[in-house]
Amino acid sequence: MIRLRTRKPSTRELLRSDHNAQPPRRVRWLYNLLLITLLTLGLVYLNRYTIRVQSQEQIATLMLDNQVLSDENQQLQEQLVQNELKSQQDQAVREELSNQIHKMSAQIKELQNELAFFRQRKDKSK
Repeated sequence: MIRLRTRKPSTRELLRSDHNAQPPRRVRWLYNLLLITLLTLGLVYLNRYTIRVQSQEQIATLMLDNQVLSDENQQLQEQLVQNELKSQQDQAVREELSNQIHKMSAQIKELQNELAFFRQRKDKSK
């Protein structure tokens, strides 16, 4: 079996290691964990911010659509009122014409009766 011999570090190597001091592994692990946690929190915040901005844009769009639909609804309601008035006027005109037709029909029947009476008289007088 071969044995690896370790040699004593020289003073130069010891000084270099003091100047190039790196944190122990446990501390590096905590730094890495902290960095990962901060990155995750940053991504969560960015995601929430993006969702908030998109929601505000959607709200603005929906409010504009709502305003347009409200204006259109108002116009349609005004048009409905005008159409109802016109319908009422048309109904009144129809009723008036129907009454006039009935009156004229009654006058025609009366005139036909008078004509028949005068024809009978004329025929009797001959």
